[in-house]
Amino acid sequence: MTEKAVATASLTPRQQEILNLAAKGLTNADIARILDIAPGTVKVHMAAIYRLLDVSNRTEAALVLRAAQASVNDAPSQGNAIAVLPFDLFSEGDEDAHFADGLVEEIITRLSRWQWFPVIARQSCFAFKSQTNDIRRVGTELGAAYVVEGSVRHSEDRVRVTAQLIDARRNTHLWAETFDGLRSDIFSVQDDIARAVAAAIHPEMMRSEIRLARSQHPLNVDAWQMGMGGLAQVELREEAACRKGLDLAARALDLDPECLAAAYAMAMGNYLQLVFQWTTDPMGCTQAVAQNAALCKRIAADDPYSFIADGTACMLRGDIGAAIEQLESATKRNPSSARAFSFLGQLLGMRGDPDAGIECLEQAIALSPHDSANYAMLASIGVCHYAADRLDLCCHYLHRAADLKGDEMLIWSMLASAAATAGWQEEAEAALAELIRVQPGFTIEGFRLIGGAMLPAYLERFEAGLRKAGYTNPS
Repeated sequence: MTEKAVATASLTPRQQEILNLAAKGLTNADIARILDIAPGTVKVHMAAIYRLLDVSNRTEAALVLRAAQASVNDAPSQGNAIAVLPFDLFSEGDEDAHFADGLVEEIITRLSRWQWFPVIARQSCFAFKSQTNDIRRVGTELGAAYVVEGSVRHSEDRVRVTAQLIDARRNTHLWAETFDGLRSDIFSVQDDIARAVAAAIHPEMMRSEIRLARSQHPLNVDAWQMGMGGLAQVELREEAACRKGLDLAARALDLDPECLAAAYAMAMGNYLQLVFQWTTDPMGCTQAVAQNAALCKRIAADDPYSFIADGTACMLRGDIGAAIEQLESATKRNPSSARAFSFLGQLLGMRGDPDAGIECLEQAIALSPHDSANYAMLASIGVCHYAADRLDLCCHYLHRAADLKGDEMLIWSMLASAAATAGWQEEAEAALAELIRVQPGFTIEGFRLIGGAMLPAYLERFEAGLRKAGYTNPS
């Protein structure tokens, strides 16, 4: 490392942040807007940076920064692409070889439908067939941060596939699973396993990128990581975290207006502010959902998350048919999208088809059994049973959801209403007390903003049940 590169360590955190932005080509005015400081303050910091690094202009400062970053990076930059290597085959038949290669091709195809992570082409991946591979080297040669590898074993009447996801940058295992099926239905088994592998891999990669974003100081992350960090905060579904996530997502979009993760985080963060009544400007949040959903569609029109964002915007403006159509498109575009099935199930349940809603929600849980939003899926199954007047099952699923996340306003409000409607007054009053504890400012009027997708009869029954539980409007 050069003496000047070493000098970057002497910069203050704010100076390092400004240098990173300046190295990306942003002007003082751009930097001031992103960091919410005065342009004159940026100018002062830049002068100090030139002095400390012993340079005379931005170009020289950027070169020093890149030299410092290269020297501390223990591996070449590999972006966030994924490569699926040919699976090892522990038998010798041509049919078995075709099965293994076809399985890898199907996994690649399914992963390609997720536009958040580039997928290395089949031809490049198959260059490593029948080799003993060093995963770091493979990742470097293919430009892939993640590598999927596995094996296929056959017995007389069964097939077993083992797959694993590896972070090639660190040579660490993120996920592994074994799948079994009947050999007599080989193509169906191939499709089922490919769907299961693709469904499991995507959330693991998302979690890995979110962990990476959380572990890095904001001044060291690019727009993608900043957007992922914002989405991670939004998905905590906590008020302070949501506001932080929206701030990170907005900054990411300032750096890169085409950042899908940030646009999606902005849409869903504003939606959650409506859901949990965290805002004093519901119309502003509604408009922000619509604007960022439109941005998602412009960036990646056929990405499942774009369909979800657009479906949410349609729901808020009362066009439930269009919302359902968007979410159905998401599930057709990517049958492995647990989040798309979850949102679709919620809407179907609220619009008078609770059994179809439950089927979608159960599919979502099956696709992503360890999903951080499983409590919401269970609660939504409870809402579907509420719509079908199966109040015992409704309360059962709401209690299961509460066991996973006990501070959710929607869980306790629905449980209070369902229990009171069923005549279980003690349980209803206890649930209402929890609702007021977790959301002291809860109002039925606020609930209507995000409960508008419910059929009027469901909404009236919900409100009547909540009042029977003892709810009164805040004074």
